[in-house]
Amino acid sequence: MDLATGLNLVSLPWVREEFEYRSYEMLEDLGNQTQVSSVRRYDNTRGWQTTSWFLGSASGVNFRTRPGEGYLVYMKGEKESWRPY
Repeated sequence: MDLATGLNLVSLPWVREEFEYRSYEMLEDLGNQTQVSSVRRYDNTRGWQTTSWFLGSASGVNFRTRPGEGYLVYMKGEKESWRPY
């Protein structure tokens, strides 16, 4: 999928239940700290959870992603043909 500069709403395709893809992995797959700012999701019990870059390393909540759940991805630049996993 192509991602635009700024806010993108992203959902992931179906995978087997035992497959684990965490937000730190997603952030790193999206790009480095000059390309992507953060990945966020809303949890009904905990509120907003954010993974972002801090001093060159992924930081914040390393939440487990789920197929069909929506994520807010803040890009600093465009990214073409991004594929999760």
